[in-house]
Amino acid sequence: LAVSPTGAVGASHVRAPRRSIFVTQNAGETWTFLAADVEQCHWAVKGNSDPRRMVVSRYAAAEGAATSVASQLLEVVESNDFMASSTVLLGATAPLAAPRSAAHVHFHYDFIAAAVPDDGGRLDLAFAVDDGRRPPAFRTAAWPSNLGAVRSKQLQRLRVLHSSASQAVLFVPASDLQLPWGHLLGYSMGSPQLELLLTDVHRPSSSEGVAFQAVSGVDGIFLANRVVLDQGKNLDSAEKLLDAQAEVAVAMQEEEEEEIDEDSPGSPSLPAAARARRYAIRTYVSMNMGMAWQPLLAPEGPTAANATALATCPRPRPGDAAAA
Repeated sequence: LAVSPTGAVGASHVRAPRRSIFVTQNAGETWTFLAADVEQCHWAVKGNSDPRRMVVSRYAAAEGAATSVASQLLEVVESNDFMASSTVLLGATAPLAAPRSAAHVHFHYDFIAAAVPDDGGRLDLAFAVDDGRRPPAFRTAAWPSNLGAVRSKQLQRLRVLHSSASQAVLFVPASDLQLPWGHLLGYSMGSPQLELLLTDVHRPSSSEGVAFQAVSGVDGIFLANRVVLDQGKNLDSAEKLLDAQAEVAVAMQEEEEEEIDEDSPGSPSLPAAARARRYAIRTYVSMNMGMAWQPLLAPEGPTAANATALATCPRPRPGDAAAA
């Protein structure tokens, strides 16, 4: 992708930063322009498909405009000839069952996830599977009933952490983005319902990512760290209402602010990050694609004793080897 300069368009609109696609077939001596207004580009050759196949998310043209002036909504297109021609998979001219636009698009191997606005302005989640056997078709997924309303700012930070031939694992941060956790959701191909896999998964920071790991070489085994607030919270019991710990964190902040007000009247409130500063981390493991989880216990017996002995073994002093 090559980034083109930002420039003014007309008297009242400024074009958003543009990315353009170019291709070279002679080691960079010459380049051919393929497309403009691109947000993401995936050279998505599948099986026996054409080696020029691409799947692209790009800014859709604003209504009544020839280009994407003042538009931040996206469409997804597929091309089998380096954009000489293309088919709209998601967008205004896509098949009737497909969403009309997307606010965010996430590619992860064979899965494409898109946050799509509904008629009321709320964002829904739509999925397509790009397996190379048929054109990807987007279908809207239903959120779990105990998740409540997912806010746009949460979907802006949605991440696809893992995908296999039939399932994708997503991470959605807590409704308060300053809290250091979020939740794992599973999407199965052919099912319209998202499934809650694990709550309160640790997110150390927005830059460090999520404390989740798929075991390499063994599909379906996951490790994840969970946050346990210092309030006697038992995460081994499923939460009846998702983000219940967020309510506990708010209560903790209010108690601390009351204590500060009593000690120092007129002092400023604690920062929101202090809501969850007292928490522990516990590691969980799943052996079946996140459908069931259990705590990963520390080693016991001789293994733990040997580890302690190694950790406390003193270093040899100079001359010890000669004396021996």
